[in-house]
Amino acid sequence: MTESINLDGGRSRVRWVDVDLSDSDSRTWLESQPDLSEECRSALAHTPKISRRDNLDDGLCVSLCGFDPTEAPRRERPMWLRVFLREDEILTVRPGPMGVVDGIRRELEAGSGPTTPLHFVASLVVSAMKRLEPAIANLAEAIDDLEDRVLDSDSDPPLDDVDALRREVFRLRHHLVAVHNVLRLTIADPTVPLSGEEREALNDASELVERHLESLVDCRDRALLLHDKIAGQIAQNMAQATYNLTIIATVFLPLTFVTGLLGMNVSGIPESHDPAGFWIVVGALVVLAIAAWGFLRWKKQIIFG
Repeated sequence: MTESINLDGGRSRVRWVDVDLSDSDSRTWLESQPDLSEECRSALAHTPKISRRDNLDDGLCVSLCGFDPTEAPRRERPMWLRVFLREDEILTVRPGPMGVVDGIRRELEAGSGPTTPLHFVASLVVSAMKRLEPAIANLAEAIDDLEDRVLDSDSDPPLDDVDALRREVFRLRHHLVAVHNVLRLTIADPTVPLSGEEREALNDASELVERHLESLVDCRDRALLLHDKIAGQIAQNMAQATYNLTIIATVFLPLTFVTGLLGMNVSGIPESHDPAGFWIVVGALVVLAIAAWGFLRWKKQIIFG
């Protein structure tokens, strides 16, 4: 579905056209626009992988990716939005329903919201960052829970859970860094004329992204510390188990040697014809095992038992 609305509650001459590519008529409308170059139509219809900005002959194209975590289920379709900016027109292209776009539309219909194209981009980013706050808070709470589990000696170290959280933090930070770069590059671009209102709006959006990035860096560092602690605990447990098995093997090594020696099928084995020979050998092996055990404890090689 393709919708058109003017900014500033209809009072501005800047027109916003929203194109939903999940609707076949909207896709046909986009492909048939004569005032858009082939390069522009191709760029708008292409699925971006990361947030970026492109200076096209027709205007400025801003791509925003992975910035609406409230959409559920989030991973069923790509999360992206392309915003094409000209002096008197904004064209947004999206793959389907998007809460950020709906929120901007409601603001404009209520008579508020952005008034210029770049102010529109800043408002999109601010709205997206507000929607991202619960997701970052949930990540921090999940890390808190994992820290409690790690400190609880009765629970198994949740290394897989920590790795999953680290991947989620990395994914969010990857997208936010790209969005931040888009904003800073736009502010610093001398070819882009910015009014005082637009510069302030872009700076506010950039600062909000920075605050979220700082929160994600904190989550990343805490998750890394948890990962290192759990990995060290697992390595320590494995080393202790290996050490204990080595001690047991050392104690039984002389016993294995004696039983192997007495098991040779040759004549001359001591006590082979004595009815009490078996018990004599068993007793000698017990004494030998106790002696080996005592020797290792005397050398402080045994830390259990």
